[in-house]
This record gives sequence, structure tokens and C-alpha cells, in this order.
Amino acid sequence: MRSITFVFLFIGVFAFGQESENGDETTRKFGLSASIQSDQFGILMPFWVSEKSALVPSFQLNFAETVGLDLGFGLSFRQYLREGKMRPYLAPGFGVLVAIPDKSGSEREDLPNPVDFVFGFGVGGEYFFSDYFSAGVQIGLNGAVADSDSNRFGNPGGFNLNTASSVLVNVYF
Repeated sequence: MRSITFVFLFIGVFAFGQESENGDETTRKFGLSASIQSDQFGILMPFWVSEKSALVPSFQLNFAETVGLDLGFGLSFRQYLREGKMRPYLAPGFGVLVAIPDKSGSEREDLPNPVDFVFGFGVGGEYFFSDYFSAGVQIGLNGAVADSDSNRFGNPGGFNLNTASSVLVNVYF
């Protein structure tokens, strides 16, 4: 726990110490973000395409011994509604979730690798402590189309609708 606290402290000091190279004009192009959603952690890499919008690819990895690996890949688009320290945004997005079961303890050798598709719409806000460091929250409504072999949503082969929320910490470069 101390090492995680140290990392966030180091990132915060680094981010607050940055100054814009062009005076008041912001030069950030991309960032790294940590997302916490329930018991899942994700890594996001926002790429600024203008002063008020960003493309945000994401990656998630969950591993459980004797169960297997769960990979998630996504892409969302953040459209910021205004500039300033507090920036609300809209964020449509989609993703793919892939399960890779651990076959070592199974009697079956042909275990399926279910692939689920997720799409959603989020509303969030970021508070910019500086041009290079922010924290935010996002809430959303997601739809998922589950693989017929997937039990991820408890509805194999079906459509699922759920809500989600996440907390974000962002460092921009």
C-alpha cells in the first residue's frame, strides 16, 4: 500500500510542477489514466484530438488462478462540454471482453473462449488540478451482447443492460 501511495504522490508532484511551454496554451497530447470500477481496475490512454475532445482506448486484465484470464479492450470518445478547471463530458464507447479459461485443471480440452461485446454511453466530469493532472468520475448505461458460451452476465447468448460508475485519475503529457 505504501508503494501505491508513493507512486500517486510522485505523479501528483510531477504533474503539478509542469508548466505549459507556450504560456497559457496547453500542449498536452496524450495521457495515462487509472480507472477503478467496483473491484476491477483499468488502464486508459486518452489522446487529445482537440481542446475539447479525446479518443480513449482502454485495457483491462483480470486473472484468477485455476479459472483463467479475462481481457477487455475498449474505445470511447470524450466530448468535453466546456473548458476550465471543471470539465463535464459525454462519452459514448464500445468494448470487447474475451475470456481465456485455464484448461490445466479441466477434464475438457475444448473449453470455449467466449467473446462478449459491450457498448454504452457515459456522462462524467474531470477536475483539472493543472493542465497535466486531473481526477474525475463517470456514470453510464451499458448494453452487452453475451456470447452463447459466456456466463459473465448470467445470461448466455442474451442481451443485458446495466449501469456503471468509475473513478479516474489522469496524468497528461
